[in-house]
Amino acid sequence: MAIKIDLEKAYDRVRWDFIDKSIQATGISGYLRTVIMSAITTTTMKLCGIGYPLKNLNLQEKGLGTLEHLDLPPPRHSAGADEIKWMLASSGKFTIKNAYQMLTINSLYNRNPRWKVIWKYLGPQRIQFFLWLACKQRLLTNLERARRGLNHSTFCPMCRHNTEDVLHTLRDCSTIKEIWLSITHPSWQNQFFSNDNIFNWVEENLKHNEWLIWANTSWPTLFGIVAWRIWKNRNFFVF
Repeated sequence: MAIKIDLEKAYDRVRWDFIDKSIQATGISGYLRTVIMSAITTTTMKLCGIGYPLKNLNLQEKGLGTLEHLDLPPPRHSAGADEIKWMLASSGKFTIKNAYQMLTINSLYNRNPRWKVIWKYLGPQRIQFFLWLACKQRLLTNLERARRGLNHSTFCPMCRHNTEDVLHTLRDCSTIKEIWLSITHPSWQNQFFSNDNIFNWVEENLKHNEWLIWANTSWPTLFGIVAWRIWKNRNFFVF
């Protein structure tokens, strides 16, 4: 709370350097002293609450220095001790969820519902994250490493194809294609290898709700596990 009083009502004459030295003598820090001196030597103040400007006050127009001009009630012991509250929650309690919503408020309404199919994947969370990275083209294939300046070659280390992107690494590499052919149904294989967009390919397979009796699991679950294992084995081979 800030209180600005009319010093002319307290003294017939007062020098700003006298007030500054008096504040300094109390042991108040230099930064806070500067703030106080700036407030009392000007006729305009700005109040802020939790970092947000509340109001510009021109005390010269209203008559200097009464609490009513600040629209703040005077302190009362009956009101109890001061409390720290999070202003963006009705409960006054800070939560990570609430802070995240505040930071992403401009993007919350622009979410792509297609991502839900990944976060609803019925399997380990690390595979959810892996599939998200794959769809974001963030896996460090040789193509991505070259784009970031970490590598000069874009060749696939497994089959020596000239471009190792995410889709090539997880599906189109000749050494990897054999794995998929061994576990996909013949009627599904043409469609499985025809999609040239990594996001569409992952989404299509996660929505293919076929139950595999021989594996005692669903195709989306097996697909995520195999894709993740392919990436892990590729890294073991390269590094």
